[in-house]
Amino acid sequence: MSLRGRLLMLLVVPLIVVAAGGGAGASVVGARDRQNAALHTLTTARLRSEQLTTAYAEQFQSLIAYFLNPTDLVLNPYNQAQTTATRLTRSLQGDLRVAPRVLPDLDRIGRLAESLRSRAIDPALALMKANRRDDAFRLVLAPDVMAQANQIRDLLANLGRDIDREVRHHNAARNSLNAWLLADSIATLAALLACLLVSAALIDRWTKRPIDKIAAAVRAVHGGALGTEVPPVGPPELAALGHDVDEMRARIIRELTENIRAREALEQNASLVLALRRLLEPTPTGVPAGWKVATGLRPAEGLVAGDSYDVALLPNGNFALVLVDIAGHGAVSAVTSLRCQELLGVALADGRQPGDAIAWLLEQMRDPGVELFFTAFVATIDPETGRCCYTNAGHPSPLLATGDGVVTLDPSGPIVGPIQATWHSEETVIEPGRALAIYTDGLTDPRHSDEETSVLQEVAKLLEDPSVDPGEMVTAVLAGLESRNAGRLRDDVTLVVIQRGEGARPGTEGSGATDATDATDSVRTIKA
Repeated sequence: MSLRGRLLMLLVVPLIVVAAGGGAGASVVGARDRQNAALHTLTTARLRSEQLTTAYAEQFQSLIAYFLNPTDLVLNPYNQAQTTATRLTRSLQGDLRVAPRVLPDLDRIGRLAESLRSRAIDPALALMKANRRDDAFRLVLAPDVMAQANQIRDLLANLGRDIDREVRHHNAARNSLNAWLLADSIATLAALLACLLVSAALIDRWTKRPIDKIAAAVRAVHGGALGTEVPPVGPPELAALGHDVDEMRARIIRELTENIRAREALEQNASLVLALRRLLEPTPTGVPAGWKVATGLRPAEGLVAGDSYDVALLPNGNFALVLVDIAGHGAVSAVTSLRCQELLGVALADGRQPGDAIAWLLEQMRDPGVELFFTAFVATIDPETGRCCYTNAGHPSPLLATGDGVVTLDPSGPIVGPIQATWHSEETVIEPGRALAIYTDGLTDPRHSDEETSVLQEVAKLLEDPSVDPGEMVTAVLAGLESRNAGRLRDDVTLVVIQRGEGARPGTEGSGATDATDATDSVRTIKA
């Protein structure tokens, strides 16, 4: 039986006990009320029987007085007593319906009184009116008449005793009913108390004990004992709860096992991921004298991104700057981005112009089964003159500080994809004391801006000040992005700043380049 059914049964049983006890009590109360009514009627009948005895005695006394003084005034009490006796007799007949055994005595008294009046009293009164007093006295005082009068008096006394006996009988019956009512009340209360005790015991057995067992198992599991089974005990509802909790425990164990395996797999591959990140963010080792390079990359997911960059020295002594942004995030995109970066470096080392390097890369990466989309900014920089030859393949326009302000290097071709296209190489000059900032589209996400200042405006303002160190610029910009996004970026963000110092001169190595993360100078040589 379900828990709801059991609890409903525990509620219904006391109601049945109360209904049964109340019904029995109501029956006893009804019978007692009838006995009380009968006692009241019999008490009235007893009083009327005494009044009837008095009425008959007054009749006899008034009759004797009339014989001694035959006047109508003396006879009036007789007539009144006779009327009273008749009224009392009728009332007693109604009262004694509750005591049918007494009614025959009242009927017999009435018959004897009527017989006495008809054969003695009425004839005696007629003799008195005829002035025959002696005959009237002899008729009234005749032995059989006196015997009949005495019989009426004895019957009246017996009537009183019979009514008293009925009163005692009904009083005993009422007392017995009172005792039954008390017993019924005590029995009902005892039954209710027993129901409460049984209900408490059953509720403890049906709910508390199973819940305690389930709770103890859950506490054990919470304490780390995952092997502790949650028992499906108790009524069906609690058993189902225990089963569901145990299923949840089993699922937790399965997920924990999977997490452990995933963590172990991550630990096994952590070195690969870190190595990949180092390749995506090459560790700076040196730059030509008079130049500074600052870089920063923030992946949107995990430790690696779809962005990659490289700043290296070509065999002819120029700088090679490569920045690639693959569509997507994570390790797969990172590997693809790294491959594109390496191939572009090889193309530049072979002496190709930046636009031709993009076209050559597309030929090398072409795969009919794979659709590859990415943007790229590729440039070669003469460290002596600051001459910059570049191509912008659908990439966000880099910012170049000049003597007249900050300008943009707009795209010179579309994004790189499976569709055949052409990319042109353009030229510009990085003046002494000025800097070039290249970035990916994660930096220009509208969610990184407010109504007053965008990130690009912030970068442009920093570029206009030659005294601002590139490393400090990259650190400040990326820190501001992470702060506004609560440390979680929506897209990969890469920022590379190259600054030409005042009076820069040719050279292969020197100090002065700063990285945004570890403040180390860098450049490496790419060989064809």
